[in-house]
Parts: sequence; C-alpha cells; structure tokens
Amino acid sequence: MADGAWISAETEDEIYDRALVLVRKADIRNEFERLERNPPDGCYIKANHDDDFLFWEATVFGPKGSPYEGGVFDITLKCKEENPFVWPDVTFITKIYHPIIKRHSKICEWCLLRNVDADNSGPWHKGIIRLFETIQNLLNDPYSCPSHSTGEVGNGHQIDPDLFAQAAKEWTRRYAQEYKQQQASG
Repeated sequence: MADGAWISAETEDEIYDRALVLVRKADIRNEFERLERNPPDGCYIKANHDDDFLFWEATVFGPKGSPYEGGVFDITLKCKEENPFVWPDVTFITKIYHPIIKRHSKICEWCLLRNVDADNSGPWHKGIIRLFETIQNLLNDPYSCPSHSTGEVGNGHQIDPDLFAQAAKEWTRRYAQEYKQQQASG
C-alpha cells in the first residue's frame, strides 16, 4: 500500500462532519456547565443527569411587575447539532398564558429570533445566555411580538390588554405558584 493510500469506509467529508458535530456538542456541554455554575438572572439551569447536553431543563422565574410575577416556570431546551447556528426548541412544561406560546407549549420561533437577534448579529454571537435573557424579556413584555401571536391566547392581548393581564395572572397563580407548592409538599 502506498503512503497515505489506505482504504476507509468513511469519506473525508463524513469524517469532517462527524468531528464538527463532536466539537459542537462539546461547546454545548461547556456552555451548559458554565450556565449551571453562573445562571442568568431569573433563571436556574438544572443538572442534566443523562449527560445528553443537547437536552436541557431549566426554571424561569416570572419577572417582577409582569403578569407572571411570582411564577416558577419549568422549560426544556432541545439543542440541535447545528448549534450555535440555529436556536434550540424551547418548550414550557409549566402551563402559561402568553400570546406567543404555540400549541404544545412551544415558543413561536419567529418571535424568539426577532427578540434575540434584534441587532442582526446572529445567535452564534450571543450564546444560550441570550436565549434566557430573551425569554425573561418576553415574560416581562408579552406585547413585544404582536404580529405573530399564536396559541390559545392569540391576539387577545391586543383586543383587551387588561383582560389578558388578568388571565395571565390567574394562570400564573394556578399553574406556576399553587401547583408548584402542591408538588413540593406532596
């Protein structure tokens, strides 16, 4: 066999792609560990017991002065191997009354990207910490993405903001406060 002329089942491109995925997964793991040690304000990153750093669990606390104040909201983030070039899927586990939460508790990706990438620098310049900051901002200002309101709430916040705030507070009390207290005590 001549120098460098060995037979491989993988092409050079396949080897490169596999290595790139491993590097991206390592980057996600490093960011997870950094955020777990030093979480952003209003958030708590939970330990990932499965060592699957593409799947995160977190808790987001409702911002003061918002209809979600006092709420404790569990969320999941499903990172993609294309990270950091695409955002993770964000799902609220705790029920929430919010205009951009789609059916099955997923955040409207367009609104998330609109708020995260307001300076057009792209998600890879921000890191996952910017995602958590954006979630906090969307809780603090549920009216920030009016043209893409979806889910059960839809555009109700535009029709009657007071009624919307009242319903959001009630859902927060019912699902993100009382229910959490029942879970903790039982």
